[in-house]
Parts: sequence; structure tokens; C-alpha cells
Amino acid sequence: MRLSEMRGLRLEDLGPDGVTRVQGKGSRERYVWFSPATVALVRGMDGARPEGYVFASYERHTPTRYRGALPSATSLWEAVVRIGQRAGVAGVHPHRFRVTMANRFLSRGGDLGALQIILGHADIRQTAYYAGFSAQTRALDQQRRVSLDDGLTA
Repeated sequence: MRLSEMRGLRLEDLGPDGVTRVQGKGSRERYVWFSPATVALVRGMDGARPEGYVFASYERHTPTRYRGALPSATSLWEAVVRIGQRAGVAGVHPHRFRVTMANRFLSRGGDLGALQIILGHADIRQTAYYAGFSAQTRALDQQRRVSLDDGLTA
């Protein structure tokens, strides 16, 4: 999901089976899947959220208390960066998760057309751009799987 889509995610959008409605760019609706464990964790988060939204702003000095407002895109971005720093992972930002998900999806056999729908791209060329980040690795993996030299000896 895009950061802006996460910001607008409502509890009612999370289906019990993990199928989640997303309001994307240009007010286009699409569906993504979250594991049932993720849905349960989100639903189990404590605190009153503003108007049923998944994310809310926190008090700066009391991070367990909601302010009752939607967070800005900047505050969500900063929260992800802080979590990455605490985990000791360099270069963490929300878009990195999106690109990583796209590449893992393709490396596990997902197809470009399905990925386009999942990412909410209007143009498959944008999806192909994402796919290009790991194209060489995927090509070598596929070559190993379908190698034509099986059984040859030196």
C-alpha cells in the first residue's frame, strides 16, 4: 500500500479473511490481502481511534495515548524510519516496503499483471519499473529451475 492509502485505512476495510479494501490514487478502489494474524493484530491495538481509522496521531511525550486525529503522511513516514532505526535496519522508509513486496511477489512466482492490480498502478510500465530492481536475480533463479543442461557431464 502507498503511505497515503495506509493513512486512510479504516477498520471496516479490513475483512476477517484478510481481504482489505484500499482507496487508491484517483479514488480508485482495489483490494489487497493481509494475513489473518496481521488483521488480528491491527484489530487488537488498544486505544480509541479517530472515526474508525487504523492509524491515529499519538501524544509526543505519551506515545501510548491517542490524540484523536489522523496522522500526517510525514508523521507516518517518520514513525517507520524510527522503527527501522530501533531495529538496526539501515535505509528503512515506507516505499522500501512497497518495492520489497513487489520484488518478493515476483520472485515467488507472482505475475506482473497481478502485481499491477495489487500495487494499484494504472500503467503496467510503472509495475515493470518496480520489477526491474530484481530482474537479474529472478532471471538467474528461473534459469536454474528450468536448466536445459540437466544430466550433462564433463
